[in-house]
Amino acid sequence: DGSKVRLLGINAPETGERCSLDATASLTELVFNQEVMLQSDKEDVDAYGRKLRYVWVNETFVNLKLVSQGHAIAYDYAGDGEYAIAFEAAEQAAHLADTCLWKASEFSDCITVSEFNYDAEGNDNENLNEEYVIFENSCDDLDITGWALSDESASNRYIFSTFVAQEEFTIYSGKGDNTASKLYWGRTQAVWNNDGDTLFLRDTNKDLALTENYKVE
Repeated sequence: DGSKVRLLGINAPETGERCSLDATASLTELVFNQEVMLQSDKEDVDAYGRKLRYVWVNETFVNLKLVSQGHAIAYDYAGDGEYAIAFEAAEQAAHLADTCLWKASEFSDCITVSEFNYDAEGNDNENLNEEYVIFENSCDDLDITGWALSDESASNRYIFSTFVAQEEFTIYSGKGDNTASKLYWGRTQAVWNNDGDTLFLRDTNKDLALTENYKVE
């Protein structure tokens, strides 16, 4: 009937991002010209008027299939939680299998997170430079120019301009003057969700150099 459906429990890459073509092709193969069953959860539609649904084709759970293939990540889009455990398990398996979104960078052993201050004191949006990530780098002369840092929504993305990673460097969400070890995202709103989020760091080939997940119960 022309309605748009937003698949619940997952987040797939946007057009032009790594694996976006694979995700589109996989979804098309699963549902095109098929009779589907749409299952709702807590919310019926989103702010864009899209129906929020789990999608089934016979016994195939389409949302979960995309995660298990590595074409989408588990993402609690609207407080939906009926299949949260299944999505998380599928994501972990896809990660271990080095599937599409989880293909490891040749630099995956270089950078780690030493401190993740995702919850600034008070209102995060009014204290953006107290929301920050401190990274440690173990690789000499690691040029990360053009690398991308993002959250699990993929709507928040920081692209490194000319930058050689120091042994320790920090990225603040707010504004400031960049130095050799301190970078400022320049945001006007907070990046990291206080109740849980995932950090992705991808190299210039869009391979995954680092992922860091946290969840606050």
